[in-house]
Amino acid sequence: MTSIHYYDMNDIIDHVAGFMGAKVMKHLAGGKDMDEFSYPTAKACRELLKNKGYSERQIANAFYYLKKRKYIKLRRDTLGQTSLALTLFGAMRYLKKFPLAAQDKKLPEGTKSIIIISMPETMRSLRDFLRHKLLRENFTHPAKGLYITEFRLCPHMAQFTEILGLKEYLTWGEFKQSQ
Repeated sequence: MTSIHYYDMNDIIDHVAGFMGAKVMKHLAGGKDMDEFSYPTAKACRELLKNKGYSERQIANAFYYLKKRKYIKLRRDTLGQTSLALTLFGAMRYLKKFPLAAQDKKLPEGTKSIIIISMPETMRSLRDFLRHKLLRENFTHPAKGLYITEFRLCPHMAQFTEILGLKEYLTWGEFKQSQ
């Protein structure tokens, strides 16, 4: 019985993180800044989960779990509505599913995609998350902070760095090896 509840909780968490993450990605894809983002309301999120077939109790438990694990923050706006904000840990949970390199789009011979990471020790959890994600996606790690792959980087790389706040710590691109 406990294992069923556990899997249901993970499903609910994935639905909430997916709902909020998709809204953020859509906002950033439109070329807008995160400061202009209007956070989804708790009511809209509850409606989404109700439509997916979850009970009020399951939804309440999921919100409690998400707040306790610091995946979301609740915010009150000027109209008194409660909105949900995805925290750094929530964004990391959502972004686990997004590949950084398109495994089906191999670059021409002699061309590689490169990612350079230079993050301070204060951002250790984010740095470790990124390091493990890159290694899971078969990036090679020839030097400290340097990751290389023979596949093209995904177009949502810019949104990925914006959501996690990595613009000043992450550099990426493609390079051609000299003969």
